[in-house]
Amino acid sequence: MKFGVVRGGPSAERDFNRLLDACEAFAATKGLSRLEAGVNLAHQEVYPIMIARGFRTDLQGVAMQSGNEAGYHRPGVYLIDDWR
Repeated sequence: MKFGVVRGGPSAERDFNRLLDACEAFAATKGLSRLEAGVNLAHQEVYPIMIARGFRTDLQGVAMQSGNEAGYHRPGVYLIDDWR
């Protein structure tokens, strides 16, 4: 998965799980046995969801930004972004 995001708020966790369901279903229709997704650990709510669903760390990277601004890498943002 290259990029995916759901709107924050009370239904964000449910919507994020639905996004993952849809991605997994699409991968299955294409006959894929592996689904990769990039998640920044600053998305504190997202990482535990991914682990609980069987995703595992394969590659670790570092995101650097000028000015130490949080940008979109912060808690409360339900985001998948693959920087490869």
